[in-house]
Amino acid sequence: GRSGRSKDLPEFEPVAAPSLAALDGKQYFWFTMYPNYVVQFDPATDKVVKKVQLAGGMFWRSTLSHDRKRLMVVTNQQRSVEVIDLATGTLIGNHLFEEEGMILRVRSVRECPGGVHWFVQTDRVKKELDRYSFEATEYLLYDSANQKVVRKVKKMPEFMGRSNRLSADGSYWLSTSGGDLKFLEARTGKEIDTIDLKTPRFFGAGAIRLSGTDLLDRRDPNRSLQIFTTTDPVEKRRTNWGVVDIDLKNRKVTNVTEWGPSKSSWGMRVSHKKRIAVTMGRGRSAERLMTTYDLNTGNKITEAYHEFRPRRSLVAISPNADKVYVGVAGSDFEVFDGKTLARLPAVELEGEIVGTIHVVDG
Repeated sequence: GRSGRSKDLPEFEPVAAPSLAALDGKQYFWFTMYPNYVVQFDPATDKVVKKVQLAGGMFWRSTLSHDRKRLMVVTNQQRSVEVIDLATGTLIGNHLFEEEGMILRVRSVRECPGGVHWFVQTDRVKKELDRYSFEATEYLLYDSANQKVVRKVKKMPEFMGRSNRLSADGSYWLSTSGGDLKFLEARTGKEIDTIDLKTPRFFGAGAIRLSGTDLLDRRDPNRSLQIFTTTDPVEKRRTNWGVVDIDLKNRKVTNVTEWGPSKSSWGMRVSHKKRIAVTMGRGRSAERLMTTYDLNTGNKITEAYHEFRPRRSLVAISPNADKVYVGVAGSDFEVFDGKTLARLPAVELEGEIVGTIHVVDG
């Protein structure tokens, strides 16, 4: 049942994201593939180099840990969370969620600071004598080390919301709620500091609106280099974009660079190693516009129109920005040259490629 104890998160030892220096090394793609696999894919050779079979059959969704060493995959008809160690490519944990008289369905897994505890979102269906009845969604604070539920709550703490993320060193939360960049205590969500982004930098300037894209790949504990948008000071109907340099240690903005009128960033994929981005227009016809940008200057590099079959979308750019990948609704990647966007030979895999493409250090 629900507990009346403190709503604070458990004590923890901070776990850091990968270092900025590691970004210079090799990266791989990790993703789920039908019918029941997690695979490691080398974008340099376009080959699957590791394949991990899931114990619970078909997967539903995957979550990458903050330290980017583990992948949590929902399986077993949404009753289990399997944990894959990405360094060894092995299954290291299988966590079953069940309750007497109930059918539980795991909808999401959100890692708490330290990585040991998770908030597991569950849909609950009660087994009645002659029917099934739907109960309210419940969040389980789960201790993955001891495989037990610590607490049940109606909703996850607000400071763990989708717009908030852990700092690179894993010791506090960064939140853009309300427009400013807020620093929140890791266990309680209490605000400990704020960087003002709403106050105009000069007369007529608009607020700095962070996009959530950190060109340092959220690896640097002392600095964040984020893409932002802002209202044009002269043409108020126009939005400009650029990059803002934030000193996380001293908690202040150190530099703001505007690039000019904003470009469409819907579905943008970024090569953090090269700071090259690619976008793909939505389009209503089979023909779609693909565009690449230099995120050091904000300048467009190239663009090209290509035809795609239904339900295809941009899914990844290689770490070296030499190839762009389009997938979804199929067992293949359509591949394009990163410099010219010319079509390259497609890559056909054994099963359908589903879900997020996670980029992980090798």
